[in-house]
Amino acid sequence: MTALKVVTPSRSPKLNQAAMEAVKKALHVPGPGRPRSSVMGLILLFWIASLIFAQVPAEAKTILKDMVGRRVEIPENVTTIVTTIVTTFKPATIMAYCLGLEQKICGMDNSSRKSPLLQAIYPGTRKIIGVGQKATGINMETLVGLAPDLVILFSQKNGRVLADRLNTLGIPAIVIVPETFDSIKTAMDIMGKATGTYDKSRAAAQEMDKILGITDQRIARLDPLMKKTGYFASPMGFYSTATGAMLQHKIFKRASIINVAGGLEGYFQRISPEQLVRWNPNIIVLSSHMAETELKGLNMPPPPWTGSQPCLQGRFSDAPLPWHPGTFPLPSLCWPPSGWPKRHIQNNLSA
Repeated sequence: MTALKVVTPSRSPKLNQAAMEAVKKALHVPGPGRPRSSVMGLILLFWIASLIFAQVPAEAKTILKDMVGRRVEIPENVTTIVTTIVTTFKPATIMAYCLGLEQKICGMDNSSRKSPLLQAIYPGTRKIIGVGQKATGINMETLVGLAPDLVILFSQKNGRVLADRLNTLGIPAIVIVPETFDSIKTAMDIMGKATGTYDKSRAAAQEMDKILGITDQRIARLDPLMKKTGYFASPMGFYSTATGAMLQHKIFKRASIINVAGGLEGYFQRISPEQLVRWNPNIIVLSSHMAETELKGLNMPPPPWTGSQPCLQGRFSDAPLPWHPGTFPLPSLCWPPSGWPKRHIQNNLSA
């Protein structure tokens, strides 16, 4: 994705004042009460003004197209010296950490603040101000009060509306849609260009491709008839699941597991217990962000992040992270061990 740079003249009050003083001098002979001729004065006026404005420093801007087609102007100082960033949902926060921007984040979604993984990567995570979250709403008053240089927003719900509103307030906001492996890399590239960390986004993408390659090699020789079925229970509850449009579906597919809810559309969808019984999946993956009350109802302990392989309890597999805990948000090696343990026995998720 190409970033365009636009240069606009500065409107500095000091420079305008200097121009006015030059005009006054151009229209008068040294000494009071002795005006120049009007023709000579105009010639000198245009000459001096051209010299002054030729030296006015330009304000460069980078124009990016985000993942929903919006054109966003980002001041050059943001792309070279990022001061403050706000991330509004966990994928954006994890990507920012992958780009080495954790100490630049002045506000983040509440879920990221509570993440054991992100706290382990950067102990200061829990001290960052929370701005709400996608599920329950973003607190615009808190967000705007932080006066960030850049805000990263989601595409679902009112994400685009919030982005446009922030731009009208002079706060650059970009929308990303990391719902496939390729779109994750695209999102990283956009964030990298917006924050001057594009080289890191490219390096992270290369690491992602390496790990995906390992997964592909280990399941390449599977008999198609041996494919298992899987069900993902979302953070919103055991009977809330990922549709065919979501990243979790792509994870299952990459791991040669059929998502029983792949025919559903949109964001997380509620289903009935009867529907789950009819699907009768081989594997049930539980989100690590599911409420403890839900887990207690399933007679399972809260799933702490231990850096080890997901625990397999019968058909239940706890997904400790929705992304690989390395240099890039990558999920495909977190879940496949549950489906094909013999082919992933050497996986080290804490690497």
